[in-house]
Amino acid sequence: MSVKRILFLSCFLLFTGVTALAQGPLAAGDLKNIDVEKVSDEDIRSYFEKAKASGLSEPQLMDLAKQRGMPDAQIQKLRDRLLLLGLGGSSVSSASAMASKEQPVSEEALRSFDEKLGVIDMKPQLYNKRIFGSELFGELSTTFEPNLRIATPSNYIIGPDDELIINVYGYSEKTYRQRVSAEGNIYIENVGPVFVNGLSVEEAEARIKAKLSSTIYRAMASGATKMQLRLGNIRSMRITIIGEAKKPGTYTVSSLTTLFNALYLCGGPTDFGSFRNIELIRGNKVIRTVDLYRFLAKGDRSDNVLLQEQDVIRIPYYESRMVFSGYVKRPGIYEIKPGESFEMLFGYAGRFADSAYRKSVTVYKIDDERLAIKTLPADSFAHYVPAMADSVVVGTATMRYANRVNIKGAVMRPGDYELLPGMELKQLIEKAGGLREDAFLGAGNILRIGDNLGPENVSFNPAKVKAGEEKITLKREDEVVIASMLDITDNYFISIEGEVLKPGQFSWRKDLRLRDLILLSGGLSEAAKGGDVHIEISRRIRSADVKGTDFKQSEIIKIASMPGLSDSQSMIILEPFDMVVVRPQPGYQQQKGVFVNGPVMYPGRYFLEKSGERITDLLKRAGGFKASADSHSVFIRRFLKTEIEAEERSSLIAKLSRIPSDSLMNNPLLMEEIKKKYTSLSVNLKKAFENPGGNDDLILEPGDIILVSQNSNLVKVAGEVYFPTLIPYEKGTNIKYYIKRTGDYTSMARRNQTFVIYPDGNAAGVKKFLFFKSYPKVTPRSEIFVPSKGDKGKQGLSTGEWVAISSILATITTLIVSVINAN
Repeated sequence: MSVKRILFLSCFLLFTGVTALAQGPLAAGDLKNIDVEKVSDEDIRSYFEKAKASGLSEPQLMDLAKQRGMPDAQIQKLRDRLLLLGLGGSSVSSASAMASKEQPVSEEALRSFDEKLGVIDMKPQLYNKRIFGSELFGELSTTFEPNLRIATPSNYIIGPDDELIINVYGYSEKTYRQRVSAEGNIYIENVGPVFVNGLSVEEAEARIKAKLSSTIYRAMASGATKMQLRLGNIRSMRITIIGEAKKPGTYTVSSLTTLFNALYLCGGPTDFGSFRNIELIRGNKVIRTVDLYRFLAKGDRSDNVLLQEQDVIRIPYYESRMVFSGYVKRPGIYEIKPGESFEMLFGYAGRFADSAYRKSVTVYKIDDERLAIKTLPADSFAHYVPAMADSVVVGTATMRYANRVNIKGAVMRPGDYELLPGMELKQLIEKAGGLREDAFLGAGNILRIGDNLGPENVSFNPAKVKAGEEKITLKREDEVVIASMLDITDNYFISIEGEVLKPGQFSWRKDLRLRDLILLSGGLSEAAKGGDVHIEISRRIRSADVKGTDFKQSEIIKIASMPGLSDSQSMIILEPFDMVVVRPQPGYQQQKGVFVNGPVMYPGRYFLEKSGERITDLLKRAGGFKASADSHSVFIRRFLKTEIEAEERSSLIAKLSRIPSDSLMNNPLLMEEIKKKYTSLSVNLKKAFENPGGNDDLILEPGDIILVSQNSNLVKVAGEVYFPTLIPYEKGTNIKYYIKRTGDYTSMARRNQTFVIYPDGNAAGVKKFLFFKSYPKVTPRSEIFVPSKGDKGKQGLSTGEWVAISSILATITTLIVSVINAN
């Protein structure tokens, strides 16, 4: 990581500003003395938003700060500052705990963060994928990457600083490693200097061999001693790249670098650079003009020449381009060289795609400062010379068949077939394998496109076509439909419900009997066994006398006493759409349970022993109350078994209590009670135990939940008081005492409409006679409620209305059932 980068990350993570930057490169220990409290809110907000935009999360930043030596106390302060500013979202107390939820900060994330803040520009320049050839210089391309692990080229020119390795073998064996001096010589012991500068490897090898054979290795003349020359360490050299290169400049490269290697190093041409006129300048002369299209199209590497010291590569602007789009194999932008035909450039684009229209293409041109369009036929491709900014669009072939017919329905092999000249319908049916056994032979249809391009229908008789008595000549895109008997026949079914294991619908079959249907549905359930089976069959009437006012709608077949499935009555043949109902045995009863919850001796689930079992009976079975129970506060939660909607319930309550519906709708608490799917029934156990079986000794229903409250001496005060709360019960006190304990009435309180709701669900309000007020008594576990005046435009509830609503909600199920039964 660079010094600049370490400085910046330290500044960001620790918010130290200019002082931290002035310290130079920071080690991990430099972050131990950071004081987060000295950083301004503006700086914290600015850096956090930039970090968020770069993809770094808060836990990752905290983890990185800890890795750099930041104390846990400072990390916690930093996190608190972020939370106060509304930036942080974590409540974890330690940086390590936060970091365990996410991966550590990656190098890619840091790089992205650096780039967004302008610290460094490490992002590689992206290439324009539309320009043909630009992908060679993309971020992941290695096509032109230099490769120095190659054999020494025979045409390599030796120069100063090259190392030559001379191997002598045969009668004499010796190895010399000599570096070429600045003057271009190598010095061989007992031989002297040999000038090799500017020679190729082959030329240098011949010169050195001649020198050695004439001095110390005379056996080389006869071949008894041989010599081999190769390169050791190669020299470096400087080249310059100018023009429309992505990264122009002077480069120090190895002496084995080729022109393609240099193009890779500079990132290739820019979007405005030429791919086809790249110049190699040596000694102030252009010695080669490179066309990369030769390599891209044919793999020709003849332009990939070795570079020499002080070579200059110039990438000029492109002169002319054209665009291929549409259904070509390689849509994109292509550079034009003078004299090239459309045929050649079209070859670079891969020519037509599979579904292209091949007879012509459309060329959009700029002609005399105006747009023009040209339709170019395929036979003119080789003669047409493209112009600058030509845009070629290759369309798609028309997706219409010239010779297709289709057959579907009751044939062996439906599908598309070739339309032969003069082909008749009988031939098509034979090609499709003939008619199936279920084919409807009375009529068939041909769906055809008429001469006016409108839809037409041609009817035929499949039986006559098969016998050759009816001949119909087919046309292109005819669709032949032969119906199946199964398709035009009603889907017959029968159904069974009631006391069978798998009730539902079943397909009707001929001669299907009642016994068969019961077996198909899994057999009788336990509720229907143990005696005679009672079954009803409802059968459709196809000729009802609808003129009469009391006509018969269905035929009911009653089987009142069928001993079993072997009885003759079970052999009744069923007809389509019969509906069978299997009744349970009259005396069969499933267990029905209730639940007791609260301070009783044996709470839990209980099953009703008999119909009409009452609450006193069940409480005796539960062992009675514990000492902590409040026997005056017992409720039954009963789930509603009617489908009455909330609006109907509110209307019903308004009717029974004679309170306007608007008053109910304006009270959210009451509406919440009305919308409940259950209700609570208060129980007066004192009267219930005094008169067992009486009106107060409520009959239990399956699913009831008996709730026994915990004994308490608290009184709840709610509504328009300054401090709604629970207050211990004081014997002999009245409502005023408890109101004073809560801070007295608020300015919005309806004092004269204050009322008390007792534990048994009943309610009582303040009564007024002449100038005297009578306050209801207060008991333990009761609730004092002070209504609000509400807004001026809204209709409020009087005390009497509140009391009425409270009483009605306590027994709503009984009221609703009563009204339903009354209707």
